[in-house]
Amino acid sequence: MTTDAVALQRAKFTLTGVPGNDDSGAMSSWYIFSSIGFFPNAGQNLYYFTSPCYDKTTITLYDGKTFTIIANNLSAENRYIQSVTLNGVNYKSTMFRHENIINGGELVFEMGSTPVDYTK
Repeated sequence: MTTDAVALQRAKFTLTGVPGNDDSGAMSSWYIFSSIGFFPNAGQNLYYFTSPCYDKTTITLYDGKTFTIIANNLSAENRYIQSVTLNGVNYKSTMFRHENIINGGELVFEMGSTPVDYTK
C-alpha cells in the first residue's frame, strides 16, 4: 500500500468506530424490534415487551399470516405499558414466545402515563 492508501485506511477507523458499522445489523435489528414493542432474547425463542413507538405495526409472515401490534392511547405522555392482550386474552407476563408471532394474531398494548408495578 502507498502512504496515501494507508492514511486513507486509517482515517476510516476512529475512536467512534467504523462508519456504518452496527455489528452486522445487530443494533439496527434490535432497534426495529424494540420500536415495535418487543425484542428477542438472543439464542432463545423468547421476546421481552417494551414500550412501542408506533400506534400500529403489521408484520406479514412468509405464509401470508399477519402479526399485528397495536398500542392504544400511545403518546409522549402515555409511554408506559399498562396491560397487554395477545389474541384477545389478557397476558400476564413480560415476555412471550416466537410461536405467538409465527401463528399470526394480534398483540395489543394499553398505554398510560404512569409505570405499572409488575411484581404485584
